[in-house]
Amino acid sequence: MLLTTDDDAIIDHEVLNGFERNMGIARDSHGRKYKLGINTKHLESLVYFMREVIYTDNLPYEISEKGVRTASKEIERFIPRLRIFSTFVFHDVALSPDLELFQKEFRKHPIKDYVMGLKKATVRKKAELCNDFINRLRTEAKECRIKAKVNDWERGSEQNLKRINQYVPAIFNVHARINAIRVDLYYHNSECKDQEAVESMSAHFQHLDSIAQNVYLPYEDKASETLSPASPQQEEGKPTAHVQHADGCSTSIFTVTEDWRHLMDNKRGKPSLFKHLIGYVAVIECSRIGGYHIHAAFFFNGSRVQKDAYLADQIGKYWVQLTDHRGHYHNCNAVKYKHPALGIINHDDDVKRRNLMLALAYFAKKDQFVRIKPTLKTKTFFTGHLPRKRTSKKGRPRRNTVLEKTSEIVPNRMDAGFREVHDN
Repeated sequence: MLLTTDDDAIIDHEVLNGFERNMGIARDSHGRKYKLGINTKHLESLVYFMREVIYTDNLPYEISEKGVRTASKEIERFIPRLRIFSTFVFHDVALSPDLELFQKEFRKHPIKDYVMGLKKATVRKKAELCNDFINRLRTEAKECRIKAKVNDWERGSEQNLKRINQYVPAIFNVHARINAIRVDLYYHNSECKDQEAVESMSAHFQHLDSIAQNVYLPYEDKASETLSPASPQQEEGKPTAHVQHADGCSTSIFTVTEDWRHLMDNKRGKPSLFKHLIGYVAVIECSRIGGYHIHAAFFFNGSRVQKDAYLADQIGKYWVQLTDHRGHYHNCNAVKYKHPALGIINHDDDVKRRNLMLALAYFAKKDQFVRIKPTLKTKTFFTGHLPRKRTSKKGRPRRNTVLEKTSEIVPNRMDAGFREVHDN
């Protein structure tokens, strides 16, 4: 069962929802969630607006002696949101090349003064400005070879997705059923004390974002800006490997990577947990306040392992032990979902396998539009080795089924299985 291009819109939507959660939600030590004053709800609209700009020749308005009329509703519908789009600049986030192009050109173009309410315009003037702005974006996109830059930016995400399309069906080709376990692995120093602390950090980040919005620079030029006294790395203008909290606490991505490798290296020494492990997919993710953390899906031989929630809890407790109690966890298998993707999944269960594949696609493509990470070379996506191909012809043959259109099985995008617990 493979993901296809029909699933792209669903995956893109969840990736952007995940970014909104990472930017707008914090947790305390009791698991309570707090909403920050940061809203990226319309970021998805900006993505689609830039696709209209780059991949079509449409203009929003047709202007003639008789007046102004809408030429393309597909692109005209985004015009009222240009002001909101201009706020999607964050001091600690790298934007994809197309989104960055919008931010640069918007701040250069006269349309900015009218959109921001600094000047008034007639209907005709507004239409002329909008058409000219979009033509300017297209000219700059061609000059800087934006399509090639976007392809380069997305290459890692596409390779990750290709790996999942190869890896998960290969597991089902060997095993009649798997037991899918999902555990989210966090750190205590990423927790917020209370609502007051959340509001303080939220105001701190919004202040830094407002500076970045007023004087927009590409992420590479902003990398040396600090949230607190500069580290040696930051003084040299190099991106820091930490996500800095308002209170100065953070866990470096190098520490998170080492803890994950330690967990994987210890599998053989912990047969009570990992004896029947047949694969895994994991991603290191970052939230603005929660810092770096890990979303991990473990696949066990479903013919040997049945108690999924219990096993997920044991893996979480082992994470706490392995990190010397610096870490904590969330057991996703202990939660019931409308569209499940965890627990026992038979190789011929198309619905549950679809749910699983779409959920794992989020792991693969989380950096497709924005990145909160120290360098582009940092590895944040992990899978196990491909299983050996079946040589025996006994039993029912396995099949790699291409997914049907998502709307036919999963009515509400990434509503399936463990995708509902990505809040950070």
